[in-house]
Amino acid sequence: MPASEVAAVRLAPPRQVWSIADGWWIGSAVAVWWAAALAPALPMLAGVAGLAALVVTRWPLLLVVALAVLGAARASDTIGALAGAEGGPRAGRAEVASDPEWVRSALRLDLVIDGVRWEAWARGGSAGRLARASVGEIYAVELDATLADGRDRDFLWPRGAAGRAQIAQVRRIDGGALHHRTANAIRGLVIRSVEGLSQRDGILVTGFVLGDDRGQLPEVVDDFRGSGLTHLLAVSGSNVATVLVMAAPLLRRLPQRWRLVAVLGLLAEFAVVTRGEPSVLRACALAAIATAASTFGRRASPLRLLSIAVSALVLADPLLVQSVGFQLSVSASAGIAMLARPLAGLLPGPRPLAETVAVTLAAQLAVMPVQVTTFGSLPLASIPANVLAAPAAAPAMIWGLHAGLIGGFAGSPIASFVHQPTRLAVGWVAGVAQYSTALDLPTVESAEIPWAVAVLMISVVLAWVTGWRGAVVVFAALGMLVVSDREVAPLPSGAHLAVVSVQPTVVVIDRPEPAWALGQLREAGVRSIDVLVLRSGSRDAESAARALRSRLAVGEVWAPRALPSVDAQRVERPVDLGVVVVETDGSRLRVGRPG
Repeated sequence: MPASEVAAVRLAPPRQVWSIADGWWIGSAVAVWWAAALAPALPMLAGVAGLAALVVTRWPLLLVVALAVLGAARASDTIGALAGAEGGPRAGRAEVASDPEWVRSALRLDLVIDGVRWEAWARGGSAGRLARASVGEIYAVELDATLADGRDRDFLWPRGAAGRAQIAQVRRIDGGALHHRTANAIRGLVIRSVEGLSQRDGILVTGFVLGDDRGQLPEVVDDFRGSGLTHLLAVSGSNVATVLVMAAPLLRRLPQRWRLVAVLGLLAEFAVVTRGEPSVLRACALAAIATAASTFGRRASPLRLLSIAVSALVLADPLLVQSVGFQLSVSASAGIAMLARPLAGLLPGPRPLAETVAVTLAAQLAVMPVQVTTFGSLPLASIPANVLAAPAAAPAMIWGLHAGLIGGFAGSPIASFVHQPTRLAVGWVAGVAQYSTALDLPTVESAEIPWAVAVLMISVVLAWVTGWRGAVVVFAALGMLVVSDREVAPLPSGAHLAVVSVQPTVVVIDRPEPAWALGQLREAGVRSIDVLVLRSGSRDAESAARALRSRLAVGEVWAPRALPSVDAQRVERPVDLGVVVVETDGSRLRVGRPG
């Protein structure tokens, strides 16, 4: 998302002088955002009356107040509806609201039944019948629903889900509405076209083109997280711009007003194809408002367009303000709009490189508060990684979309041929992610944000005054500053993963999320494992063992006999190991119950 704007949204041409009206629109967006976040119970009628008064008086402060009241009222009503949903046994027609995903031995997807959205879980035969379900399809279901409570609300409510449900019976009825069937057919073409690629490359292509990264290899997930490139697998502004460019030859033939209608319809269908992720909604709304402004001859600054788009989206779905993806998307877009051009003017070197670096820096500076607040840290590797990956990310998405549609129609041999450029592009991005993570550069923690921003700005000024050498020196100083205050992460220990001995290094895993396990060990500084003990024969344990072997130097692997696919020494009952005791005597090592 942040750097994926680089290729499609080049630095905007010089715009008109920033106006007071821009300030009112920006203030309105901020007011709507905070009103939706706080969600006080305000009457909707008061907001409508404020808008009516605005039409008569043209007093701009009324715009801010009225939209804030509407945002608060919408948020209060939405939260009230989620809290007031009824749990218990339910039966009826349900619409699939998210693509299914395997989580260990269960299938997870969102269903909407009687207007209420639930995070639904299926097992056994029900999971088999839903495994190939697509968004928009209609099923007859019987389920037992439980309302979200406590911390579950922080995860479920931003997605509009009232709680969780266990599926008892399910039967497919039909493929849903026409726009859903069309979107699923387009997605099917792209997914079929990558069947001849490796698992890594195929899922990266669907991530770049569709924002669908389900089934990604754990080591690749950790590489993208450690390098700050995860946003590249989220569909955003560059994807929207590419779709509009592809349709431009046909759109130019339409009268101006019909062109606007066609663009709005195209954007709406694209949002359905990419499953309406928050970053997609932001990009589509911004493109729609910009197109409408151009159609009616109204010039507006990028910040005003962004403010209008954010206000409209939050009023439509107030829970978006709780979505981290939406927060990152809006922050990055605002940073690019405000900072990219000034930074590009300060940076030396060829213009394309300066613009790419400027957009990356602007986006990273803008998302830093959100990312550090949410995830606790920001990897410094993300800045050079984004600069190196951005030139290949846009071609991967653009060519991947064209090749996906052609290859999906033509079949496997042609699909593999036309996807060769896509394979090179995604391979470059994956390589940048892997090597950037392997560098193990320090991270910026929450307390270090002011220092990081200050040093980055000083480095930009020095780059303008003294050239790139001064910038490199100051950027290195930033790394030294972070390293000097960096605390070594504690060795991971928990219910699913534990380092129980350091000399030699013995790691015991049960049923961890494989990418999480890899990240925990990387952050703790574990680079090699003498003995890896698998306590279960689960799919996650097998995947974790393979991921750890792909990124770390692993010596012996002890696994239960139920895990034949792992090349390991077989032990009879490792699953019974409750408390693991490590004894070393020279070269001997024993793992077992105490006593």
